[in-house]
Parts: sequence; C-alpha cells; structure tokens
Amino acid sequence: MGSRYDDFVKHGLSLPDWNAVREEFPAIGRSVYLNTAGGAPLPRSVASAGIRFYEEMRDIGDSMWPVWLERVEETRAKTARLINAPDECVAFVPTTSHAINVVADT
Repeated sequence: MGSRYDDFVKHGLSLPDWNAVREEFPAIGRSVYLNTAGGAPLPRSVASAGIRFYEEMRDIGDSMWPVWLERVEETRAKTARLINAPDECVAFVPTTSHAINVVADT
C-alpha cells in the first residue's frame, strides 16, 4: 500500500510547500487557531486581493465586472487543480455555514 505522497507523485502532483503556506498567515505566528468559524486569519494574498478590489471599486466603479469575473474563474481553476477536481465542482459561497446548508438541502 503506497503512501499519500506516492499517490501525489503517481498523478503528477506535488505536495504544498507548507512553510510558504504558513508564511501567508502572519497571525499564526502568535496564536493557534482551532475554531475559525467566526473569523479566520486572512492570508496575505487574500488581504492584498481585497485591497486591490476596493481600490478598483473606489477609483473606477463597478465597470471592472468582466475583469473581476475572470479573476473568479482563474481562482476556481487554481482551486480545482489544488484539490484535483474539475473546475465545475468548485463553488464559492459566503460562509462555511451556508455551504453546509446547501449540501444538507441537496
């Protein structure tokens, strides 16, 4: 029986660089988060993307919709690759509670 690492390699995938992932979360250098349902620490890249969105909205208005939707689809594709799933199987919802309710209702 092969290891999880062997499964990754067999499918041409690589394991995440966990140190790089941890660097994305400055808050975990000070605390351990075990229950983040109410408000998880943001990764640096997410905070930067949020700032970019609000600056664009402030400076240009909502005429950026086509660009924003393209970014959503790019993020969907990256997420799908990360979990080895088809793009159409990745959905974005506002909260974990909402996602659980959607799944429970299907």
